[in-house]
Amino acid sequence: MDHHRPGRLSLLVCHQNPCYSRTHDKCIQDILGASHRFLQGSVAGASFVLKGNGLNVPGGPTPGTKPRTVNSTARCPEQRGNCSPSFPTLTGCLSWTIPLPSTGRVSYTITETKAPTTPSPGYVFCTGGSVCPDGAVVVKITATPSGLTATVFNVFPDETSITWPTDGGGPYTGSATNPAVVHDSRLGTGSCDGDRDADDHLDQNAGAVPAHCDSDQDRH
Repeated sequence: MDHHRPGRLSLLVCHQNPCYSRTHDKCIQDILGASHRFLQGSVAGASFVLKGNGLNVPGGPTPGTKPRTVNSTARCPEQRGNCSPSFPTLTGCLSWTIPLPSTGRVSYTITETKAPTTPSPGYVFCTGGSVCPDGAVVVKITATPSGLTATVFNVFPDETSITWPTDGGGPYTGSATNPAVVHDSRLGTGSCDGDRDADDHLDQNAGAVPAHCDSDQDRH
């Protein structure tokens, strides 16, 4: 398939915690050093790979050294971010150049290959708990002559799945001001179902226990 001008897809990685209050959601760039009062924050140290149509392009780790607020809305999780060069920080942002076809459409994926390890005990590369039963969160991209669109597919520990965005604003365009937003769950000593197995390593400072954290359907 012939290709012409390239497209550019930006991605923002956010820290995911359960919500204390839907009126205090924040998406903060780079969770390193962040206080637990922040419900979401983008994460430094995540790595990804772009695949499709013969491409195999790694990206990362995501940059960052300290928290930066991206947005504050009534959504949880926060589904929109900002990777614009004019924004105060590019912490948590990565981007890839993706060729646009001259006709038709071509599919690509961006999959997280390594979750951040700091601050200890680190993160998992999905959201909703401490187990990723179907692997990492995946950004699904469609390239057409007019540009790029993207959605983010996540499988929760209990095998429930979700495709973001769900906010009514349409798919991500991958532009710097509308990057695909993915969420990694932070690990800790919090319990999902009380039997001290793999799904009982939640962020103990996160507040409410996630609704879909039980990976083996033995919640008490």
